[in-house]
Amino acid sequence: KKEDIKKIFDKVGFYPDFIHIDVVDESFNENAVDSSLERLEVVKAYWPNKRIEVHLMSKNPTNIIKKISKFSDVIYIHQEINEDLNKVLSDIENQGCKPGIVLHAANNYNNLDSIINNNINYILVLTVKKPGYSGQKFMEESFPLIDRINKLPNRSKISLCIDGGINNENVNLINAEKLTSGSSVLESSNPIRNLLFLQTGIGNKFAKY
Repeated sequence: KKEDIKKIFDKVGFYPDFIHIDVVDESFNENAVDSSLERLEVVKAYWPNKRIEVHLMSKNPTNIIKKISKFSDVIYIHQEINEDLNKVLSDIENQGCKPGIVLHAANNYNNLDSIINNNINYILVLTVKKPGYSGQKFMEESFPLIDRINKLPNRSKISLCIDGGINNENVNLINAEKLTSGSSVLESSNPIRNLLFLQTGIGNKFAKY
């Protein structure tokens, strides 16, 4: 609700490969403001030919899905919701969007194989401690979860997105199809240059974790 969409567009133009939107409610962040979901139409107007991916941070996403599906290509929901996960994923698909699951690297998923079955093609790994808060550091403990996903038998069918704390010092350490970065790009002195760094994987190759 509070983001200046025009200001973001002026900073990055059409350089992003896709547009990632966080929609947060009070079930994930007690300080969350009510989302103006109609602003998704504004985002789509600025980037009409870009894929729109929505990270829906809600324990009860059903009521929100229909409102955001019209302007979304992919909708990610958290594995730890209060509703029937498979039903919500089906609801997303029935609205004409690609459904995805969010796994939080702070959690231990002993049943990873059963969570990520052959029907799941979009996975987002959240790599910061507190969902819904911008500007956090990348969690080093995220690497084992990313590695486990990359070793899954059906990995070739999965589009993996890493979200949180991505910058040009750690980007080349991450093995995934997609990276999402907010503050590292938008708060830099040259957002387009920083974006190009992330897209090409140019970082500090001597970084150690």
